[in-house]
Amino acid sequence: MRRARHSPTGCPPYNHACSHRNLHCPVACGVCRGACKDLHDDCPGWAKKGECATNPGFALKTCPYSCGVCGEGDVCKDTNSTSCAIWSLNDECSASPEFMHRNCAGSCGVCSTVCEDKATDCANWAADGECEKNPDSMLTKCPQSCGLCHQLEVFYRTAIDGTKDEL
Repeated sequence: MRRARHSPTGCPPYNHACSHRNLHCPVACGVCRGACKDLHDDCPGWAKKGECATNPGFALKTCPYSCGVCGEGDVCKDTNSTSCAIWSLNDECSASPEFMHRNCAGSCGVCSTVCEDKATDCANWAADGECEKNPDSMLTKCPQSCGLCHQLEVFYRTAIDGTKDEL
């Protein structure tokens, strides 16, 4: 029997084995993804007042969508993962926030990890029992409708002293 290769996080690459590891490897298994979204309701107003330019260290990280770091629906990631990892270790996210937050969003912590359905028919499929009949596909494509997002919230909230408020 062949053993599945694992990523540096200890998770297997995307395959059927992920259905058993979704709680422990939600990003590697494709359940969750880095997404472009503002972290504060006041972001649009702050962006209009020029905070993206006058306070880039805070605004570009807190308000990536409103500040134009990334667009709605964009997958939030590094443009060059190796360089970005090195630069972020050298504190370039603070020293050069405009460049780093736009090009190294993942390494600089700009990305918000979100757990959401990726297809519009997920609720209907879940109601038809597809989460149980076809878990390999459904738990990745429709984690919200199949209840996996809630399980992840509970799992991570208890794993880190109840301080994490969302995935």
